[in-house]
Amino acid sequence: MRNHPSKNTFEDSLFTLRFMGREMDVRGVSIYDLGLTFVAFQRIVNKTFLLTRSRLDKGAFPNWDERQMLALQIGQRKKASDGYGLIPILSDPSTVQILKFVGEQLMSGLMGYYVQDIMQRLKKEPDDDKRYYIGSIHAEVVNFVGRIDAAGGIGTVEIGAPGIDPNMRVQFSETTKNYVNKLSKEHFLGPKEIIRGKLLKMIPASGVIEIRRAGGGVVKVHVDTEIFEKVRFDKSRSDILEFIGRPIFPLGAKSQKVHELQATDVHIIASEEDDDKEGF
Repeated sequence: MRNHPSKNTFEDSLFTLRFMGREMDVRGVSIYDLGLTFVAFQRIVNKTFLLTRSRLDKGAFPNWDERQMLALQIGQRKKASDGYGLIPILSDPSTVQILKFVGEQLMSGLMGYYVQDIMQRLKKEPDDDKRYYIGSIHAEVVNFVGRIDAAGGIGTVEIGAPGIDPNMRVQFSETTKNYVNKLSKEHFLGPKEIIRGKLLKMIPASGVIEIRRAGGGVVKVHVDTEIFEKVRFDKSRSDILEFIGRPIFPLGAKSQKVHELQATDVHIIASEEDDDKEGF
């Protein structure tokens, strides 16, 4: 069943987006700024849903039915401070409950950017999936703060969730923008992954092993002394190294290719060439 926008008020919306600034009482937000903000917010909703289903893997996205369930529409517009109330397109109770639960997790994720303690949260969060989530939504937050002090005259972007809690809201200002942009130099760990390749270089001083993957890409693998010594003494030049660990992503990265890995284990796979020599 579809939700009819006219039946909702701004204060009853599941989520709200408000654009505040000196000129917002006499003009609205440009289509460009609105479009980027709405799309970024929907992407965070989708990512948060995947987090709640333990499916927030690299490159993952909801299936078609889930995207229909998660889709939001503009329910109401509040001209003062140019606010937009967002509601689900589907109005069945189960969809609303799922989106409320997603909304709680979403607002918790945005809170770290609002209070500017993302790196502390990444270090303290024990759950791998949540830690990856906090880092993965950085790209969408960049879109939010990118609207501030641009040509559109926006000074603050506020995101609220009155459908969950009337007091649940975060505000992004010029100070937030500077903080979020600086975070682009920081890194976070992705979900566990297996990387295979042939040895390219070993750097003892930094505990790094460089491998070349089958497609030609080079990965810098950060290892402890035990793994480093195992590779140094137990492998031949033609062996395949299989590292298990977590990719290291820059917070501002737009590519999901793995260039660095924090390894926790290694398996040395003897090449067929070596097997043939032993058999001979």
